[in-house]
Amino acid sequence: MSLDPVIRPSTMGFHDGVVSITVMVVSLLTSGATPASVVTPSMAAAFAGAVSMSLGEFSSVSAARDNDIDHESPSRAATASFASFLLGASIPVLLVSNNGLIIVSNRDMMV
Repeated sequence: MSLDPVIRPSTMGFHDGVVSITVMVVSLLTSGATPASVVTPSMAAAFAGAVSMSLGEFSSVSAARDNDIDHESPSRAATASFASFLLGASIPVLLVSNNGLIIVSNRDMMV
């Protein structure tokens, strides 16, 4: 089992996760949102982005296989893309608050 077929989707997913969620976090923070209030929408966006990225990768690899361009497994490529997007997206979320970690207390969760 070679890692070569998952390197491209993993790299693309990771970079897309970092960039997409960093832009969102910065946008929310510059609009006046508190670091604690950025966590939930950032995680929702990370999940949505990972699903979108993996579905796009699956359809791309499936189309390539249909045309005998690539023999990569669509499921493996989609899984690699999904996981790496979430990994990349976690970086800006973790860097939002002091000390590099987001700590949400019960007080922050109260309406």
